[in-house]
Amino acid sequence: MAFVNLKGLDSVSEPKPVPEGTYTLRVVNVQTYTKEDTGRTVTKIVHEIDGHPDAAPVTLFLVHPKEDDDPGQNQRRLLDFKRYLTLAGVPFDESGFTEEDLYGATFEAYLRLGEPDQNGTQYNEIRLPRLS
Repeated sequence: MAFVNLKGLDSVSEPKPVPEGTYTLRVVNVQTYTKEDTGRTVTKIVHEIDGHPDAAPVTLFLVHPKEDDDPGQNQRRLLDFKRYLTLAGVPFDESGFTEEDLYGATFEAYLRLGEPDQNGTQYNEIRLPRLS
């Protein structure tokens, strides 16, 4: 059998979250999709942390409002979008935004540590600041 040469294989490790604090984030991937189980539309935004190549990517899920949701819930969902778009410096108007404008957006954000998942893995979460 042939030997497969993979230099650095012995030193590679799982990415880890960074300590809580303010970091420069850059959007590297955006995907809007509808969840099959709930029928909800979600925008998934993946960020890299500048200057921390070994850090785990920071993923934000923004759930779209739905006509049959309660008005308060819809307002909270719209507020999350507005807070994020404002933080990221992405233009928007009363009817929405252009998804392509998110790609490459670079901005400062406060990251906190989220609760560990079912496997005990902890991730960073973006704290969306209140609008001024």
